[in-house]
Amino acid sequence: MRAPVKAEHLSKCAACDFVRYCSKDCQRLAWKIHRPECRRLKAVFPNLPLTEVLFLSKIIDRVVFLAMYGDKFNWERERKFSSLVDHKKDIRYALILLFQPISSHGFTAGLHFYYHLFKKRILEESPTYPYNFDLIYHPTAFLPIPRNVLPISASGCYLR
Repeated sequence: MRAPVKAEHLSKCAACDFVRYCSKDCQRLAWKIHRPECRRLKAVFPNLPLTEVLFLSKIIDRVVFLAMYGDKFNWERERKFSSLVDHKKDIRYALILLFQPISSHGFTAGLHFYYHLFKKRILEESPTYPYNFDLIYHPTAFLPIPRNVLPISASGCYLR
């Protein structure tokens, strides 16, 4: 597969009419990768999902393809996919370090400032967030939880 040449005529996939190819050879090479996406696109046409959803489905298809057939196209020669998503501990540790001085000295005003800043940014970036949520400070992370659930201890919750 190669990048398209400027002003080159691109042919559409005959099944989904969405993906374009520069030649029959290119289409043949990409078919194993495009087939699951093609089925989904035909099933939902004309109500195609957002670009972000299509992009996420391509990532999932790549991971499934790698698990089934191995790395035939050297997609992981630079960096393994698992290394891109396996850093949760590092993120939580960074949050602990960020809020440790605030919580250990009892300066909860600083904590509330970061809490509201974080919450405001999430709501600005995704105003149509599908869940009614609130963010609760936890020693290891901010946890999105439904608004009707309030923590009463480290071991349980109750409904409002």
